[in-house]
Amino acid sequence: MTKLYKEAYPDESNPNFALESAQISIKDGADTNEIKLELEKLIANGFPGGAQLIDIVSERKQERQFALQMQIFVYGFLIIIGTIGSLNIINTVQTNLLLRRKEIGLLQAVGMTLGQVRRMASAEGVWFGVIGGFWGIGLGAAISYLLYKKINDVQGIPFEFPWGGALIASACAIAVGLLSVQSPLRRMNRASLIDRLREE
Repeated sequence: MTKLYKEAYPDESNPNFALESAQISIKDGADTNEIKLELEKLIANGFPGGAQLIDIVSERKQERQFALQMQIFVYGFLIIIGTIGSLNIINTVQTNLLLRRKEIGLLQAVGMTLGQVRRMASAEGVWFGVIGGFWGIGLGAAISYLLYKKINDVQGIPFEFPWGGALIASACAIAVGLLSVQSPLRRMNRASLIDRLREE
């Protein structure tokens, strides 16, 4: 730095300043390892006042890798939880319909059309999704706020509930409930109405 200062201001006397920090920018494609080794040698040979080399590029790379790992972990966890929740909705809706085959058969025997049965079953599937979404958003908001209160004492971050993600998850739950009724309805339609009425 003294050499550079003298070249920039040759008419002035020797500079009298203390260098606290310096940022070194490297062109794209340059050999960073060679530059890093030279700087480490300079520090090891007794840099005046002591010095510490901080490789910002490596730190940013590690931060991006850590952020990517956290995203993979969080989204993988969400996929697993979402799959378990979807299977629970499917199992509940399908079991409910299959156990009521005789009841649905009686409704058809007294004049209920296939379209009306389908609309009734679809409404039940949607209702299961609505209930799941309601309790999911309610409990999720409560748990998120409790976690926020614990973290806020340390970091002081504002509370922001992810309403967009919560609404998307609720829409997915409704869609799963609606789609889960289709398979039991097809199975009931293939079975004879008389056989369903004879079931115990």
